[in-house]
Amino acid sequence: MCTTLVAKGANSTQFVSRLSIVNGTAKEASLTLTYTYDDLDAGGTKTAKANVKLAPRAALPKSQGDDFLTTLFGVAGQSRGWVKVEGDVGAITAVAAISTLVDPLDEKKGVKTAQVNGFLSTAPEIAGLGGVEHRFAGMEKSVAKRTNVILVETSGSSADVTLRATSGTGQVLKERTVTVGANQYYQINDVF
Repeated sequence: MCTTLVAKGANSTQFVSRLSIVNGTAKEASLTLTYTYDDLDAGGTKTAKANVKLAPRAALPKSQGDDFLTTLFGVAGQSRGWVKVEGDVGAITAVAAISTLVDPLDEKKGVKTAQVNGFLSTAPEIAGLGGVEHRFAGMEKSVAKRTNVILVETSGSSADVTLRATSGTGQVLKERTVTVGANQYYQINDVF
């Protein structure tokens, strides 16, 4: 699973997602990819599927991985969401990258890219309903930085999620509870 985005941001910023998948085995890998997303143009939560076969020790062709939400799923409008990969997942490594121009008015300044690694549904990054709390260090709110959080509900049932910022000594600084709908991608910018 990984999160993805194609959208316009502040100051005409355009975000584009790319996908890389490599089959690390000597056998063909058959995959079904499901993109569950918020349609930022028409509204609503939607899904799109794509079937991919990777030859032994082969990678997803660049022509399919670049702007993969359009090339693989046919989703050309603005969207944000997550991709679930099923099938021969033990044979592959996957990573998504979300990129934007550093300066939308000057392409020569290059792009800024955030890598989003894929992980198995049994990974410790996934909190099950009623499961153990997850703690993430390194949150910051300052003039230079902010902390964003993305919550993705993957089981098909809505969930109430409590986010709590604590000091190094465990003192609660802020607390916030949000409801994440079934299969929803929920992004909080500047969480506290």
